[in-house]
Amino acid sequence: MSEAIIVALITAGASVICQLLISNKTKRDNATAQAVRDKDFEDRLKRIEERLDQHNNYAEKLGDVAISLAKMSSDIEYLKQTK
Repeated sequence: MSEAIIVALITAGASVICQLLISNKTKRDNATAQAVRDKDFEDRLKRIEERLDQHNNYAEKLGDVAISLAKMSSDIEYLKQTK
């Protein structure tokens, strides 16, 4: 074979190897970026769930307050009638 063909084959082989290395690095970078996005999403979802739990607790407490107010109202009406 002539020297030009050998040089061309070596250059082509080196190019293929470089492209494979670049492709693998890109895949690793994308996987890392996706893992970071997933972690951020999980953190945000956890915060939203905590806020929802807080909201639900307030709703339960307001229900208890409403019952207490109804009882107090009936007690006041009873006291008004006894005077």
